[in-house]
Amino acid sequence: MIRARTAAMAAALLASASSGLPVADAAEARVTQVKAADLGPTGPWFRLQDDPSNAGRPAGVQQVDGFADPVRFNGSLHLAIGPGQQAQAAHYFSAQVALSRFATGLSYDTFVDGAKSSARGTGPNFQLPMFCEGGFTTLSFQPQLATDALGHHGIHLDRWQHFVSTAASIWRSSRAVTGVPAGGEAPLSTFLHDCVRPGDGVIGIIANVGTLGDPTATLDTHVDNMTALGTVYDFTTGERVSGTASAIPTALAGGPAVYGTIAFTSPPGGPSLRDVGARLVLRGPAGLDPSDLSLMVNGHPVKLVAGRAARDRASACTLVAEFRTSHILRPGMPLVLHLRIKAGKHAPKGLVKITAELLADGYVPAQFTGITARTELRIVKPPRHENVCRLAEPGLCRHL
Repeated sequence: MIRARTAAMAAALLASASSGLPVADAAEARVTQVKAADLGPTGPWFRLQDDPSNAGRPAGVQQVDGFADPVRFNGSLHLAIGPGQQAQAAHYFSAQVALSRFATGLSYDTFVDGAKSSARGTGPNFQLPMFCEGGFTTLSFQPQLATDALGHHGIHLDRWQHFVSTAASIWRSSRAVTGVPAGGEAPLSTFLHDCVRPGDGVIGIIANVGTLGDPTATLDTHVDNMTALGTVYDFTTGERVSGTASAIPTALAGGPAVYGTIAFTSPPGGPSLRDVGARLVLRGPAGLDPSDLSLMVNGHPVKLVAGRAARDRASACTLVAEFRTSHILRPGMPLVLHLRIKAGKHAPKGLVKITAELLADGYVPAQFTGITARTELRIVKPPRHENVCRLAEPGLCRHL
């Protein structure tokens, strides 16, 4: 808790109406970007050490960095602690809000780095600093007691997890309220039922990694897409990976292979994506079959299969291939795909549109990031006994 700032705001907020903030419908959630410059003494997000009253409380890592989230893949909030430390980012509302407004619509994404964390079974908390029964407390969502959106119970290391709070979700109270002792836990419904006195209400939201029971323990986490009151807070570098592709020469059915290049690049100061790869979607002329094309990516044969491309209802004449790696795409270190494509003798002539979809580790391995690069290939079939120099690209000429 940033105590002095909270106390100062509390005096003003106690006189405010609990309905001071508009709530957007969940389907119309606003996305608000939170960049590195937004986290500090001038806000709108405050670190632990931004309040002088916390001068004696050791702060851990509290920063926006390039570790890619599983939604927009543009960065996240890094919260990490060593022995005896605490780390948090707090955002305060301009007016106090009734706890009932948080009965639904609270969610966030969490990641716990197993290699850098000695603590097990715990993760970052979504917190609600608030007044209840006339006293101040902080409610903390307990992800280790919850089930994420993919059905995984508790904290799983090295995996992004999406947690949604419901009335049955377990929250911990920092102070004794509603019959729950200090440090005690109860379903959110308990607090919703009892924290209804005049002056009760929530004054902000906090992403927090608190001190651990083991004084030697470490915990390294990331948080993103905190959602409350119809707003999604997107912690971001402000940059995004982009994709580019070279033109691919015309391919002669039954002729030599042709080559092209696709690259995905993170700009300076941009995000880092783990386990990157690509899904290649080839939409071709009528009759195009996996046997009509052979594909190599970075010197490795890649199997093409007939299938329905994501977000594409027209499955006919669509070929799909995936290329996976364990590489990290870092700023200035692009993922480059060198393509070698050979058209078989019976390949139908026509235009093949190629879309490369960047994959990365997200909620699941090889998750589509929404980042694409596009190019195309034209297949030609020369008439028999004709010189194909007029039909093929320079370098492909030969006589039949």
